[in-house]
Amino acid sequence: MVVITFSEAVKLKKYIWEQFKVNLHIHDTCGGGLYFSIDEANADVVEFVIAYFAARGVAARASKDGKTIYFDEDYVDEKREVTVVYQKGKQRAAAYDGDNLIGECTYTVKGPIWTIGHTYVKSIYRNQNIAKRMVLLIVAEAQKAQARIVPECTYARKIIKAMAE
Repeated sequence: MVVITFSEAVKLKKYIWEQFKVNLHIHDTCGGGLYFSIDEANADVVEFVIAYFAARGVAARASKDGKTIYFDEDYVDEKREVTVVYQKGKQRAAAYDGDNLIGECTYTVKGPIWTIGHTYVKSIYRNQNIAKRMVLLIVAEAQKAQARIVPECTYARKIIKAMAE
């Protein structure tokens, strides 16, 4: 796993702002890997950050949209097929990259009410609509069971609200 000190991160963030007037976001996901993002795609910033780490002997690459920079050890090929499945016995929808669980959306059942309590996708898989696919799968299964959905999870609430509009 790539390690960057807080001091180094602050210096890099400050330099990017001074040179490019772009806000660099540094994400440390507590076991999910370290990555960087910018609000709008900027090839010069991406090239600089990749070169910065290459000089330290660390390989990195940008996401397809040019807004996220991953280290090779944490990089996920965006062309890979992620499978989302409903697992009734575990009361969840789960997302898999091959055999690796990379996300889940869990719910509880009390009579005719299904409460979505949690939605999570590993950071390096985010922004690929995986969480949305899991929420929609649970909604579809609840409809089949003629159950009402209560979204306690803020992400599920956002998706369900958008469906209603």
